[in-house]
Amino acid sequence: MTLSLAEIAAIAGGTLEGGDPARTVSGIGTLEEAAGDQIAFFANRRYAKFLPRCRAAAVIAGEKTPPVEGLAFIRCADPYLGYTRVAQRFAPAMPRPPAGVNPTAWVEPSAELGREVAVGPHAAIGAAVRLGDRTVVMSGVFIGEGSRVGPDSVLYPNVVIREGCELGARNIVYPGAVIGSDGFGYAPDAQGRFHKIPQMGGVVTGDDVEIGCNTCIDRGALGQTRIARGVKIDNLVHIAHNVQVGEDTAMAAQVGISGSCTIGRRVQLAGQVGIAAVSYTHLTLPTKRIV
Repeated sequence: MTLSLAEIAAIAGGTLEGGDPARTVSGIGTLEEAAGDQIAFFANRRYAKFLPRCRAAAVIAGEKTPPVEGLAFIRCADPYLGYTRVAQRFAPAMPRPPAGVNPTAWVEPSAELGREVAVGPHAAIGAAVRLGDRTVVMSGVFIGEGSRVGPDSVLYPNVVIREGCELGARNIVYPGAVIGSDGFGYAPDAQGRFHKIPQMGGVVTGDDVEIGCNTCIDRGALGQTRIARGVKIDNLVHIAHNVQVGEDTAMAAQVGISGSCTIGRRVQLAGQVGIAAVSYTHLTLPTKRIV
């Protein structure tokens, strides 16, 4: 793919400064390594030292970034968001497995597969499971009885979705994630012996949710653990039973949320944040990117 600088500026929501609008580029590079047929982006002052030596056709940058002689800029109010939009255009499409069920996969006869569903090697699809149209189930995935997966979702290798869970449309679940495992619930008796509390609920996710590698989301003890639309969860996150997570919330690696906590909308939790025995309703934190 090639795009002109004028097209890139429009995609980024910015204004071209000092470059030829008709000049074309074919990719994105770093400030240090970008060639003349690429663009770069600048959103962190620690990398300012690389700007004078940058050979990119243009640099996506903030509106207040000082000019550099001989270097074109695409100035954006939010350069990181502008870069993201441009990168989405240049990123190669994920290779999609062909529709159909691999001969080594097991699909229970009562499962319902939508149009153009792809089921990879050694996957196991339980009874009464429903997979939405164009869903991709990669190798080694397990989906338990009665679970639902919305259309255009992707389940990467070795994902486990326990019985009675429901995923929305366009969910992406990365390798090793476990959705719907039992919550950590035990009642001790007078002798200090633990008795397991049945975990009879499930997990429900909204549309456009992403769940990172080796993340665990426990099923509700009663009722549902709910992950709302647009939530983005990093690797190695633990969400306990009956947690409620609001729309467009983001969690970085090693976040832990204890049972029955409520996280509001558009919350950003940085790495290793722990939330326990308290409810946050529509909590808002200072806007800061999680990287």
